[in-house]
Amino acid sequence: GAAAWEALRGRLREPVPPERAVARFPAGGGAEQEGASREAVARCEAEGVPCLLDGAMETGWDLEELAYESLLARFGEVPWRLSDVHGELLTLLEFDEYVGTTRDDAPLGIYESQFHRDPTGIISNWYSSPQTHGGEPLFSSDLFALSRSWRRPPWRWVLIGAERSGTGMHVDPIYTSAWVALVAGLKRWVMFPPDTEPVGEHGGPAGPREAPLARDSEPQLEAVHWFMEHYAAVGSPEWPGAPPVEILQRPGEVVYVPQGWHHIVVNLETSVAVTHNWASELGQFELMWRETCRDESHFARAFFRALRRERPDLARRAIAAAVPPGGLPPWDAAPSPDSSEPSSPADSSDSDSS
Repeated sequence: GAAAWEALRGRLREPVPPERAVARFPAGGGAEQEGASREAVARCEAEGVPCLLDGAMETGWDLEELAYESLLARFGEVPWRLSDVHGELLTLLEFDEYVGTTRDDAPLGIYESQFHRDPTGIISNWYSSPQTHGGEPLFSSDLFALSRSWRRPPWRWVLIGAERSGTGMHVDPIYTSAWVALVAGLKRWVMFPPDTEPVGEHGGPAGPREAPLARDSEPQLEAVHWFMEHYAAVGSPEWPGAPPVEILQRPGEVVYVPQGWHHIVVNLETSVAVTHNWASELGQFELMWRETCRDESHFARAFFRALRRERPDLARRAIAAAVPPGGLPPWDAAPSPDSSEPSSPADSSDSDSS
């Protein structure tokens, strides 16, 4: 009920205990500090460790235009997506009315990935990938961008959520990394490492590598329901399971989500955020490549051709990585006459006809 949520919300607004907190790196502070922060973030990418960036939305961001009231005034009559999967649409004015009147336990949120099209295409000009105050990128370049978006699955979103809305426990698709930049509001995160398993069915305490994750055959709990059911245990110092990471994200902060990490987010206030998923070469490239072949086989073909053209060193690593069972081999294009491009298994045999 409302009283239980308010009590939980009060607890979730409290600072994260130091033993569960992530490292924070400033995006400003002069050239030496900014260089140190870039090196630290690169280590987080390479080692698969979450972190939080302060001040990384001050260069290349128009926070006034991205504010909820500004979006409502400019795009109030425009339909926005509530999901990439189901395709339901609400205008922002309809959504605003819903937010002001809903008593849903787990309110709907906007997950708009198609804002590169008119009339919302201008939103792309109001933000950039997080940078230092000197304008240097804080994250590695996006390898998937080499494909020029051909067949690329959704990878960037504007997120607008009311209090109690959020995103259930999940792992980002095709082993991508992600950054989430908060324009307004307040978010609480809980994250578990990639090797975490769902709590066993034995009914006893969680094992040292277990956490309340959904099994493949189970529906995903809404974020607020997960926090109501599990946070009292997971948030306790006596929690015996997999060690969680927690983040209380405030406006102007950017969360880095490494490849493969389980994470759940609940909005403690009406929130606006921008998020990108990208393919980093600093992490586990081979795992990312295998998942892309398995889950996005058509895009894998386009991506491999782009690697062969732009990054032959990574194309060779892709060839060396075994395509998983059920994944379609992306060796459908013959190599260009340029001998610097690596050959693939299909280059010396019949090409894949599927």
